[in-house]
Amino acid sequence: MLFIGNNKLGGQDFSQRLFQYTSERVRQQFGVTPTLKEDIHRLRQAVEAAKLNLTLHPSASITVLLHLHTHDGSESPESPAPVRFQAMVTRELFEELNEDLFQKILVPVKTVLAEGHLEKEDVDEIVLVGGSTRIPRIRKLISEYFGKEPNTSVDPDLAVVTGVAIQAGIMGGSWPLQKAAKLFETLRIPTTYCKSLEPQTWRSIQSSSAEWTTSLTTQVFW
Repeated sequence: MLFIGNNKLGGQDFSQRLFQYTSERVRQQFGVTPTLKEDIHRLRQAVEAAKLNLTLHPSASITVLLHLHTHDGSESPESPAPVRFQAMVTRELFEELNEDLFQKILVPVKTVLAEGHLEKEDVDEIVLVGGSTRIPRIRKLISEYFGKEPNTSVDPDLAVVTGVAIQAGIMGGSWPLQKAAKLFETLRIPTTYCKSLEPQTWRSIQSSSAEWTTSLTTQVFW
């Protein structure tokens, strides 16, 4: 069994490209880019929501209130605070902004095939896991490379979370795996009460994707 991947490429990289584009649109419209932490946070949330919507729809709207300030700290005279920024982004634009990053996805795929002395025609089934595999362009890229449709029946987020939980159980000495699986089942939370559950590094900052999202108590195991 071979393992390979690019741990420096993920959903946040795709979001960052869209955020940079949106920030430039703000500058073109109001003459200044967002500099306040609150503005940047709101804009990032709006961009992330638009990225998720583009997975299901050909276009998405970005609407956010900003308190824009000039570099000298005064409010921009052309845009009294707060101002409403609106923009429409398309899936085509999103794919264009990230095309070079999407192409990097194939690099580890080709590497693992080469190290395994396999041709892509030798692969019987491709299973996609990880939230970013919902992006239509990524699925199309994989499908075109292997010449077959990938298996998308597995919940890409749940697969990652389950794998992390099992690996944590192994590293924590919970062997046999039934102990870790039983603990994971005990801690399972109904998905109707939260937007998503994600394993994160200690430096990661998470925020709710909607104001009405129910708060969730978390524990960090070290």
